[in-house]
Amino acid sequence: MIRPTRMQKQQSITVTAVTALALFSLAACGTESTSTAGAGGDGASVRESALTGVRWHLESVTVDGRRTAGVAGTSVEFGDSTRATLATGCDEYAVDVSVAGDTVTVGGKRATATALCTMDLDALDKALDEAFTGKLTAKVAGDRLTLTSSDGDVLALTSGSPAPLTGTKWTVNALASDGSAARLPAGTDGSATFTLGTDGSVRGDLGCNGFSARAKVAGDTITFSRVISTKMACSGPRSAVERHLTKVLRGTVTYDLNHGGLWLTGEDGGLAALPAPKG
Repeated sequence: MIRPTRMQKQQSITVTAVTALALFSLAACGTESTSTAGAGGDGASVRESALTGVRWHLESVTVDGRRTAGVAGTSVEFGDSTRATLATGCDEYAVDVSVAGDTVTVGGKRATATALCTMDLDALDKALDEAFTGKLTAKVAGDRLTLTSSDGDVLALTSGSPAPLTGTKWTVNALASDGSAARLPAGTDGSATFTLGTDGSVRGDLGCNGFSARAKVAGDTITFSRVISTKMACSGPRSAVERHLTKVLRGTVTYDLNHGGLWLTGEDGGLAALPAPKG
């Protein structure tokens, strides 16, 4: 769906945290519905009702054996057996589809909203374009959907209720600054996390050091107190992630919960995060 609230925010702030494809590792996320009526428990059979009316959040896409994680906001929603909406995090497309049994045939894609974020997602966009096309075999098992091509390319997606702002362990998977955003540096995936407690506490990991702070939520903003962290020496990519998060998690930032992801945007940059995998 087109996200006018984010587009409006982009007009008033320098850096806007992405709207979905986390970056994030699409961890167990999703959004508006968990309907899986008609799907076999083992995912062996799929009816149209198991696919439609559900916002399927992209966990990952694998093309030619290369896996690319989704980001906050990357999703597919089947409106009915003839149309779907693909959100890549930065762009949205109306897609012609045909659902027959466990076969989903994906046809033409037409852009309906573009430049919803400034993140460089070329690799993810390319992988999605290659994998989400032609005839795909669909399997639904609980809140998980897999779409597999005859070449073995796979889209792994999840559904579920949107994660609440408080009480959720958020895993950072993208950083934004100076009008652009990118995934975390290689080797740092999953290193930065935080949880906002219902009591106003904030605890997590900055990428190297653990930290704590206080936070006050009002409207669409969060005001953070001074971050207190451990003093372990950090270097390289983890240090870079830590420096960035320390800048973002201070003062008042704007937050946006959308398509299962969380975006924080402040004067000194932004971040995108997804709920940490359960288990």
